[in-house]
Amino acid sequence: MGWFCPRPLRGGPREEDGLGYRLRRPAWGRGYATEVSQALLAKGLARLGIRMVWAETMTVNHPSRKVMEKLGMTLAESIPHRTT
Repeated sequence: MGWFCPRPLRGGPREEDGLGYRLRRPAWGRGYATEVSQALLAKGLARLGIRMVWAETMTVNHPSRKVMEKLGMTLAESIPHRTT
């Protein structure tokens, strides 16, 4: 189906964590990204003392942006993509 994992920044604060996942195409659009991400967030926030979770995706990746919105995440910054 793919993979999900917390992704802390190397050398970053221990109370901050990144959320990462990749799904194979047959698993897209079935709610797996939201469901598993919610479980990871609940564990991280409740049991591991994580106070902030971040994630990143390309602007054109609307499904991943929608997952982030469903998780209650808010857009903090857009970084332009360089083509050079």
